[in-house]
Amino acid sequence: MDTRDDSLTRARVADLRFVAAHFEALQGLAVIPGLVVITAFFAVSAWAGDRFEGSAAWALGAGIGIALALLMSAVITRWYRRTYGQLAPSGRGGAIRWVAGVAVVAVLVVVAGTVPVTVVSLEGLVVGVAVLVLGWLVRSSLGIVLLPAGVLIVTTAMLPLGHWLGADEHPLSHTEVLLGVVCLVWIVVAVRSHIVLARTLRPQR
Repeated sequence: MDTRDDSLTRARVADLRFVAAHFEALQGLAVIPGLVVITAFFAVSAWAGDRFEGSAAWALGAGIGIALALLMSAVITRWYRRTYGQLAPSGRGGAIRWVAGVAVVAVLVVVAGTVPVTVVSLEGLVVGVAVLVLGWLVRSSLGIVLLPAGVLIVTTAMLPLGHWLGADEHPLSHTEVLLGVVCLVWIVVAVRSHIVLARTLRPQR
C-alpha cells in the first residue's frame, strides 16, 4: 500500500471513530423540523413584538408547528434506523459536557446582557466565541461549518449595527434575534452532520 492509500485509510478510520462516538448526534435531519419551527417563532416574535404572543392564533400556530415537527422528527429517526442501524450509547460523559457547555454559555450571555454596552453586542460575542471554540474542538468534521459561522457572528456582533439602524441597542442583543441566529447555525450544522454520517457509512467500492 502506498503512502497515499495509507493516509486515506487512516482518515477513514478516524471518520468511523468519530461517527461511532457521535452516532446519535450526527442524525442531523431529525432535529431540523423542530429547529425550523423554533426559528419561525423567533422571527415572528422579533418582527411583530408582543402583538401575537398569547393570542389564540399564536397558540394554534405553536401547537400545529410543534405537532408537525415531532411527527416529522419521528419519521426521520425511523428512516435513520432503517438505513444506518443503531449503536448503543457510549456513555453519558459526552451529554454531560454538552449540557455543561450550554449552561456556561447561557450564564455568560445573561451576564453580558447586564453590561451597559450598546455599540457592540456582548451577547453575540459570547455566542460567536462559543461557536468558534466548538468548531475548533471538532474541526476535522463539523468545523468546516462552525468556524466560519463563529467568525461571522463575532464580526457581526462587533459592528455598530444598532447605531447604523438608528436603534437603541445592537440587534444581536435582542433575545429573539440572537436565538434565531443560533437556530439557523444549528440547522446548517445539522445538515452537515447528516452529510458526514452518510458519507462515512456509505459502502466503499
